[in-house]
Amino acid sequence: MEQQTSTAPTNQKHLFLKVGFVFLLIFFLMIPMFWIQSLIAEREELQKNVEFEVSNSWGQEQLIRGPILCIPFEETTMINGKPYTDNHLFFLTPDDLSIQANANSETRTKGIFNTVVFTSDNTITGSFNMETVPKPTNIRYRYSDAVMITGITDQTAITNKIETKWNESVSKTLPGTKYPGFAISGFHCATPINPEQEKFSFSQQFTARGSTAIRYLPSGKNSDIDIKSNWNSPSFTGRNLPQQREITDKGFVAHWDASEYNRPFADYWRDDEYKIDSNTGVFGVTLYQSADFYQKNMRSVKYAFLVITLSFMVFFFYEMLLKIKIHPIQYIMIGLSLAIFYALLISFTEHIGFNQAYLISAIAVIALIAFYAYAIIRKTKLIVLLTALFGMLYAYIFVLLQLEDYALLAGSIGLFVILAAVMTMSRKVNWYQIGMATS
Repeated sequence: MEQQTSTAPTNQKHLFLKVGFVFLLIFFLMIPMFWIQSLIAEREELQKNVEFEVSNSWGQEQLIRGPILCIPFEETTMINGKPYTDNHLFFLTPDDLSIQANANSETRTKGIFNTVVFTSDNTITGSFNMETVPKPTNIRYRYSDAVMITGITDQTAITNKIETKWNESVSKTLPGTKYPGFAISGFHCATPINPEQEKFSFSQQFTARGSTAIRYLPSGKNSDIDIKSNWNSPSFTGRNLPQQREITDKGFVAHWDASEYNRPFADYWRDDEYKIDSNTGVFGVTLYQSADFYQKNMRSVKYAFLVITLSFMVFFFYEMLLKIKIHPIQYIMIGLSLAIFYALLISFTEHIGFNQAYLISAIAVIALIAFYAYAIIRKTKLIVLLTALFGMLYAYIFVLLQLEDYALLAGSIGLFVILAAVMTMSRKVNWYQIGMATS
């Protein structure tokens, strides 16, 4: 009886020391996790630098604005009985507008980093209705100086001669928007207007290169936009999402219907009444790289605390219930094996993709831990069970990484199930007479 009394406090002391050591080890293992997070952020920054360099040489994200009609006019006002004439600009939007774009995409590689670029064939057609132009007696429009303006973010990426027709007549297109209030960069063409005519039609064709995204700010009262591409993982952006879309392995087709209520300007205005320098009313598509693995790697590291804690919990229960001695040094070796998983994951991901990298890294780490644990446990069945538990743990984390929208729900349910299993396994343990053999 005296021997049991003297042994119990010793066992309790060993138990608390072992638990304290395990939690301290988990804390120290978070240090390399922060280093790996910094490494992932650094590699992601290198990827962005490559995208920036490629976009500078190939073409930037393209935003196409317009087109609109710009008509200079002279306004005469009487001051103290004397007429004074000022020069102004009148801007008119199309009645109907149609944009057809065929964006052929490809992946450009620099080192081990990739970025998506495209070459877009654009056809823009529409018409202007001159009935909406106000005609007060003190205004004289210079119809012969009228120009049509189309804005594009990176006009240097236009690869061919722009073909513009104004009322079926070819009009020479010049670089620059001439009046940058609507768009800073782009092109314009002369559109002489016959004041006797009410409606004018136009068409434009041009090819432009770009990277990552193509977006539009259509100017028509009624606008139809169709985009076709061979990229099979688009991300549609803007508040006006496509009314129709079809995505297959060979690419996508998307159609938008936009009205004058979707744009940040009226049917017409004068001078600088509107400063169109924001992304209001802009919509389009981003050629999203579904293998954006840096985000998944970063998310996987955030689950490191859970993985390491549950792994140590498995070994702790093995030690407690089976009375197996696991030395603190052995816990350290196992912890380092768990930490090296994330270094392997980011290294392989950059070459073969996230899913394959996760599978290879998980198999390598689980095999290493099973091989090391066999030297401690020496029981094949227990090693098989241990391998199965680790396999389920890494499979569970992989599922969480795939479920972006339901990750919180799946994670909460999973943690509840794990806690329930631990409580079930330990519910009959007499913690005061645990009698475990410790090193």
